[in-house]
Amino acid sequence: MLKTNLPVLIVNDVVLFPHNEIKLEIDDINIKKVITLSESYFNGYLLVINSDNRNPKIDDLPKLGVIANIKLKLDMPNGKTKLNIKGVSRCNISSYHLDDAIYDANLEAIKKDDISSIESLANGRILKKLFIEYLDNKKSLGNSIVSKIDNINDLSELTDVISGFMPSI
Repeated sequence: MLKTNLPVLIVNDVVLFPHNEIKLEIDDINIKKVITLSESYFNGYLLVINSDNRNPKIDDLPKLGVIANIKLKLDMPNGKTKLNIKGVSRCNISSYHLDDAIYDANLEAIKKDDISSIESLANGRILKKLFIEYLDNKKSLGNSIVSKIDNINDLSELTDVISGFMPSI
């Protein structure tokens, strides 16, 4: 399994899953430093975690996160930066370090559980059917979502993509 360290991006109001993208608009100088560090030394990879606090203590940070990749960075004339970030894989976080208001973390990618192809296919079909029924009751979500999930055969990826469309509680 992959063991590495990455700079940490803390997000509050959005959850990133592997195989999903989030769009952010940032103006915080420390977050911009994380993005620059990620692009300069980690090929655009970073660790995305959730926290209710913008400046959490190390002991309050989660032990699970998502390794992500910056797909698009656009510096705006108003000083803000727009980002598209895509989740790559889940990871376990063994430790965090704080240096000059920037967190980095030692982490290890989580290996997917092995499941038989027949069981995976059956569960995928059931999940797609139930999600389509859910979409029929949610007029605010478009039918383009169905075409997106229709071509996904990997159960783990399918679960992550569908989770990205579900409302947070």
